[in-house]
Amino acid sequence: MKSSGQITKAAGADWKATDRRIYNLLTHSPHLLDLAGYLVGPIERVRAVHRERDITPSGAHSKTVSHIWHIDVVFLARPGETEGPTGHFELVLPRHGEFAEGFKLETNLGHALVEFPYVWFQRERRVEIYDSYTRMIGRPEGEDANTFRLQLEALADTILEGAPLVNASLEAGIEVVKAMVAISHSARHGGDWVNIEEVEGDLAHSYLRPSQLSAAR
Repeated sequence: MKSSGQITKAAGADWKATDRRIYNLLTHSPHLLDLAGYLVGPIERVRAVHRERDITPSGAHSKTVSHIWHIDVVFLARPGETEGPTGHFELVLPRHGEFAEGFKLETNLGHALVEFPYVWFQRERRVEIYDSYTRMIGRPEGEDANTFRLQLEALADTILEGAPLVNASLEAGIEVVKAMVAISHSARHGGDWVNIEEVEGDLAHSYLRPSQLSAAR
């Protein structure tokens, strides 16, 4: 990219040093959005609220600010449906406690509850899957939980055996970026609903497309 003269990273200090709000959203929300897209499907619109809270422990020498995101999403409707599934994200960073991720998925066939600490630890904390047909709760073993090995194996199966791609694709990555920009835009403009196809720019400087602004007037 540098040799082509099309450098994508702007000069100067990066967001990690100048804007922790953007840095935290940029670093951690892609995992949540990609997982949601894998489990449910493409996201159509979002609305988000961002708050900052001082969580500095008593007697500490430096200040600690927690960034708290509450994000509502509506997924694309499936054929024959008038409204798509809905979801809610909570991103709290940093916080006092063990870093953890997880999700709760409610469907017409049952539900799944998954909790796990930071991905580097390579272990799950809790996995429960309820089957509405059998009315039973299952807890699969967590022996095969090395995230990076599973990703490499899946990629190798796609290349060598022609298996369907289960890792994130380029298209999935683009959808995640669109959703992040829409989330940042919504949080900076009162938490209104934003269609991810109607906002452009980046996390720091987003804007609605001119045609949408004209329609709003």
